[in-house]
Amino acid sequence: MPQGAFVSFAGFLPTGLFAAAAVAVAARSDGAAQSARIGYLLLMSIAVAYIGAAFARCDYGCPAEGSLRQQLHNLLGVAEYLGGGAGLILLSRSPARATFRADRYLLALAGMVTLLAFAVMASPLAVPQRGLAQRVAETALFGSLLLIGWRVGPSDVPRTSAMGSA
Repeated sequence: MPQGAFVSFAGFLPTGLFAAAAVAVAARSDGAAQSARIGYLLLMSIAVAYIGAAFARCDYGCPAEGSLRQQLHNLLGVAEYLGGGAGLILLSRSPARATFRADRYLLALAGMVTLLAFAVMASPLAVPQRGLAQRVAETALFGSLLLIGWRVGPSDVPRTSAMGSA
């Protein structure tokens, strides 16, 4: 599309940077449970994919095969959906989420929805539904980031003094 470069650098790049910041802040506030650390590391794949997609724009129609740039774009998508889905499932098991039982179920459900939507995207039989499946996965991932961010309270966010110490 003629506006592709603008969308990439004004849309994908800032979205990736904001996602990275959100995941980093939430991870810092969530304690040291191993499942949470791995979950947040996997969720960082969302940010990496968006930042990478700003530079590796897809070919026309975003085909499953195409140029080297398209293959990199597809690889970033695989990392985003598999990493994001698995990360949400691991976070749902985090002890820090024990006080918010509904959150645990929502994160697990969003992770499973993301992985299922990715399976639809990857299926050659579901080419007409690929765009819809991608929107479903993105909604599950970013909705979960909003839920995670909502649960990070003001006391959880690291603060620095005028001298720069935390």
